[in-house]
Amino acid sequence: MARFPIIRRGDMLLPANPEALEAVRALPLGQEMGCDVVQLRNAALHRKAFAFVKLSFDYWQPKNHVQSIEKQTVGKLGRFLVGNGLDADTVRTLCKQFLHHLNDARRGLVVAKDFESFRQFITIEAGFYKLVITPAGPRKEAKSWAYKNMAQADFESLFSAIRRVCWDLVLSQTFSSIEEADAVAEQLMNFD
Repeated sequence: MARFPIIRRGDMLLPANPEALEAVRALPLGQEMGCDVVQLRNAALHRKAFAFVKLSFDYWQPKNHVQSIEKQTVGKLGRFLVGNGLDADTVRTLCKQFLHHLNDARRGLVVAKDFESFRQFITIEAGFYKLVITPAGPRKEAKSWAYKNMAQADFESLFSAIRRVCWDLVLSQTFSSIEEADAVAEQLMNFD
């Protein structure tokens, strides 16, 4: 059945745009019908979130080949070793050397940048994920941004977090202010 945006005016529901008006006109006259009313999300904000991630992806150049979970694990091991009597300076130096060695060893890997993987990473860093268990242990999995999966207020929170993550991770190295990055993301939205 037809799905189209409506606006409440007083006690009436009216088509929200010319396409919705055409959809209403295509409905049979005099026949009783039912509808499910859902509040639509701000499509412009949804597009802006994607534009912000796309802008960040375009400026991002992979440099670090060590995952944050690996850094955290090495840090925990270092604290464990120091807690068991090893010299803190020696352990710190060895941990740093190991992470540099691991990063250097992975530099030769031929790995293509992938937008969907990047979007999922940003989403997880923004705190919008669920934990799943795999044979390798627990893993964070990005939640969907789909309209049906979240209310507007929840998406606004997600957008703010995505904007912050993109700024901290990539855009602050290129733009002089987050407002400048906002303006470029707006331009990018208009081209898509």
